[in-house]
Amino acid sequence: MADSAAPQLHYTRDLLAHLFAGDLGRDKPFTEALFTTFNVDLGFFETRVLGLVRSTGAAVTVLADARVWAPDPRSVKGAGAAYTVGLVDMPRAFHPKVAVLAGPERALLAVGSGNLTTGGWLSNAETVTIAYGDVTSGVPALVEQAAKWLRSLTVLRAGQLAHDAIGRAATALEHLSERANRTDGGPTLVTTSAGPILEQLPVGHVDELRLHAPFHDPDAAALTALIDRYKPRLVRIAVQPGMTVLEPAALEEAAAAAGTRLLWQDAGSTYRHGKLIEAHATHARWSLTGSANLTGAALLRGLDAGGNCEVGLLHHDGPDLYPGRGPALSSASVPANRIQKAPGEVDAPAAGVPRLLSATAEGGVLRLELAEHSRMAVDVEAGGFLGLPEEFIAVGSLPAGTREAVIPRPDAITARGRVRLAWAVDGVRIWGSLVFVTDPSAVLHRVPAPSSTRTNVDVDVAQLFRSAALQADWLRQIDTVMREQAVAVPLPRATTTRVVADTGLGGVDGWQTVDDPDAWARYSQDAIDRLGLTIAHLASGGAVLPQLGRIATTATVPIWDDVLATSEADFDEEQSADEQDSEIDEPETPTLADPTDADRARTRRWLGRVTQQLGERPAIDRCALTRLVLIGTYMDLWDGEEAVWFDLLASAARHLPGDDIPLPLAPQVGSLAALCLYRLDQVAEPDRRTGTGLRYRETSASSRDVLSMAEQSHISVLLEQMFGDQTLAPTAEAVMDHATATLDANPWPEVARLLQLEHPDWYVELESDGIIYLEGSITNPLRAAAQVLTFAPRSATVAVNVQPCRGEPATIVQHANTLAVQATVHGRTQWKTYRIGGLVTALMIATDRDTEQRARIDRPPWLSPSPTARAAFEAAGLRLGGN
Repeated sequence: MADSAAPQLHYTRDLLAHLFAGDLGRDKPFTEALFTTFNVDLGFFETRVLGLVRSTGAAVTVLADARVWAPDPRSVKGAGAAYTVGLVDMPRAFHPKVAVLAGPERALLAVGSGNLTTGGWLSNAETVTIAYGDVTSGVPALVEQAAKWLRSLTVLRAGQLAHDAIGRAATALEHLSERANRTDGGPTLVTTSAGPILEQLPVGHVDELRLHAPFHDPDAAALTALIDRYKPRLVRIAVQPGMTVLEPAALEEAAAAAGTRLLWQDAGSTYRHGKLIEAHATHARWSLTGSANLTGAALLRGLDAGGNCEVGLLHHDGPDLYPGRGPALSSASVPANRIQKAPGEVDAPAAGVPRLLSATAEGGVLRLELAEHSRMAVDVEAGGFLGLPEEFIAVGSLPAGTREAVIPRPDAITARGRVRLAWAVDGVRIWGSLVFVTDPSAVLHRVPAPSSTRTNVDVDVAQLFRSAALQADWLRQIDTVMREQAVAVPLPRATTTRVVADTGLGGVDGWQTVDDPDAWARYSQDAIDRLGLTIAHLASGGAVLPQLGRIATTATVPIWDDVLATSEADFDEEQSADEQDSEIDEPETPTLADPTDADRARTRRWLGRVTQQLGERPAIDRCALTRLVLIGTYMDLWDGEEAVWFDLLASAARHLPGDDIPLPLAPQVGSLAALCLYRLDQVAEPDRRTGTGLRYRETSASSRDVLSMAEQSHISVLLEQMFGDQTLAPTAEAVMDHATATLDANPWPEVARLLQLEHPDWYVELESDGIIYLEGSITNPLRAAAQVLTFAPRSATVAVNVQPCRGEPATIVQHANTLAVQATVHGRTQWKTYRIGGLVTALMIATDRDTEQRARIDRPPWLSPSPTARAAFEAAGLRLGGN
């Protein structure tokens, strides 16, 4: 799209602090989060980054270099369930440091030098450039360039889930770029996918080069190429003696050979991992930042020529980032440092050595993907998440030549478990690096801000449904505590757009609302006191965080996990991020063990009382009670009397809306309303004029405000908590599609759906708004069309094209107070018109001969369309003689 205003850019050395300051989780603007890194510390990532990123609504993926992959399984709790870990195997280094957060309306792109480790994100001196874009302000060209780079990664060896994640991120960036204006200026993305990075830099003589990198190649190939390209008079190199990996003699020799002066400068004491090439000419200045060290593998070779995978940013007149300060250092004070080689400068691993890239749990099998065809037979070993990290069992073997394999999956090996390969060389047993088992559906659950992972209380949903005494006591206690709370201090109000619209007043200073952190904390604690910890947590969709002091360790916590402090004072909120997905909720749908008729009747009465008590309760209580009613509708309680539970659930759903819904609770209320309407629709009569059809329509209309708050990620969690992994459970996609259709102002898709439900033996197709096609065993086309008209909005112009299995087609149009019928009789086309209204309906005309004769507008022989027929067909957008 066209260029517009200046880009939104931010230069920083601390990406983590910048993300925390951005309040990104409030609107959950992102659907995809992708992080690329050379090496990775997943313990740090889960502790400090994961919770924040997942709170934005994104599915999260980390891509790292397979050759340096060495995870600490004791520090990893969520890999394979809360996020995807993708390993990239290539001859040189997978070395980009890119973060992509993308959604339909907004994107954040960070390109820097730091790995996804404590050093790279916290303690090192790094360079990071952050670019923002949205559909309102526009997006920088970087967004489109990043999408193109992601598409280029299809040539890399990685698991299918990793490639899927790359594709989703690219698609999200592309869609945003298509919708938004492109902002002017800003840096340009350079990558080894497009060729050698050096060849993508500006051409022309420069007076001075200023350089810094933690790694220089030992033969000074990169410096030699830079000097040869730009013929600088002076080269400044910022170094950290004893930390910067380089051969100073080789660099000095390269500069001297070209007649260029080389000057060493100190880069400070904090380990500096940022990379920089900065060029100064007479009238211009440009710089390169990003992942590329001053090595041949990073700068002089493209990806297709055996170079690293690198990403950088070319800035014109950007900020001065050169870290060298103070007087020149002597050559003697810059020692050679050969401790390690730069990424990509090490020899490629021997071909055929087995390297496992991914292990995916798919039903009862494990799908394994290797980097390349193994040249030897290998054993497959696995360990469950709840077991000790060093405990593995043999689960299969793979013959030589295997690249992909599917093996049976033991029940204990689920998401977050561990798989590794083992083989023998000269009689010596060798084990490869482990990978974490991934559940492909779990990692795509786009969940809201992180919830607590260790919840336990004396009552849960299953216990409520099993104990009549507990049911009565629980309801009674809610009332008792609520009365005490009301006497103490009234609950804070909610600040919602609806309240502001109704009152015409904005916020009032000093009036606390539940959207304030302190008031929300009190609101949450009051809910815990009323409902109990587990049910309050479930009712809020995880927004109510339990206190660690009230949690008992559950069986879903690994036996080797450290025991957390149980004091509120000792609780560090950042520690909750690495635990947020450690708990897999038990299915919430309870079963009654051999219930008697009396048990069923008692539970039905209790659900009736639950529904009756929804009136003047806080929003979170209404969620909890409505959730219980919804669960009850799936239980064996009703003896085939669906109308009984239908009315209970419809009543409960109608109580969900209100002006007191806090913002943290809004998605949960909307998602619960969506599930209730989906459940009601399953048994409601398709005819929305009477009976359960009418009550469904009324409930749907009253739920529209909260239904707009529904989110598929919340629906997914609700379904998982209610059904576990039952295959007969509805899908979140189906529930969300139904909610979207309910909110759709266009009634015609719903008309076609209901008509198909009412007549499953017909084929029903919505050709366009107001035009419906029918096909089936139809003997009276006018009568069939009349049944369609009962589903259509009142006063709408409707056309029905009817194709009987036997017989000629017909077209019936209802327009204003007329009915026009085009049909073939004895091989001749006739056009009849009728006056409808009052007691005269299309169905009466189709079924009663006297009514048909009295309602005629035009007289025989009806061999040509009358003005009335023409007007009706034209109003429907049909051509006479067909459409």
